[in-house]
Amino acid sequence: MAYNRRTPSPSGGPPPARDSSHVRAANPQTPRERVPAYLNAHRPVMRLTEWELKASDDLPPDDAWADIDVSENLWVATIRLSNDFFKLKPREQRRVLAHEMLHIHLHAIDRMVAHLDGILGREAFTLFDSQFDTEGERVCEALSFIVAERLPLPNFKPRAS
Repeated sequence: MAYNRRTPSPSGGPPPARDSSHVRAANPQTPRERVPAYLNAHRPVMRLTEWELKASDDLPPDDAWADIDVSENLWVATIRLSNDFFKLKPREQRRVLAHEMLHIHLHAIDRMVAHLDGILGREAFTLFDSQFDTEGERVCEALSFIVAERLPLPNFKPRAS
């Protein structure tokens, strides 16, 4: 017997899921598809509650495990993860994600520095921008070890279908 909204189930509870008319979200199966849920669940720890965090299918440049693109106009940041990221131990994955999330806090300063292009002169800006980028990476890297300890270990292992 199929259940519908008019036919109560024998137990008196909701109808079985296969007979329900409610649309259910797909359960993400790949590790990459589960990253946004992890990031968004832990936004409060990182003081990023306004932000929507996404994961791109694109890979980061060079040999980076990850990088993040922060929108100029929206409260949206998109992380790109290398395939090697998923080979890291969960403790290291957590630290890499904390590092990238810290970049969101520095984004306003990054934008300010970008606006100095043309004001400082080409040579001065190139030197300043390069040094600022290096120091920003050092700050995110140093703080990521501290901040990561406040996040739970991720579990991005593939799930059985």
